[in-house]
Amino acid sequence: LGDIGIRGSKQKGELTKLHIEHDNAMLSPNWFLDKVEVINMGTNETIGFPCNRWLGKRHDDHEIQRNLLPMKIS
Repeated sequence: LGDIGIRGSKQKGELTKLHIEHDNAMLSPNWFLDKVEVINMGTNETIGFPCNRWLGKRHDDHEIQRNLLPMKIS
């Protein structure tokens, strides 16, 4: 999938979880998600949200959404 940039205008506090999902559309709607990394551009701190699971109706537990917990990287 690659990198996706999301900009926030204000600090909202510490990230405690991340919800990610897709709509199960397109020709091949099954994704394997290794991890999500969020970089605070002000502090250069990186927080990782490990997943290592499939998001798709044909794999794993057939879920198209996940709630991920953070793991500080730097």
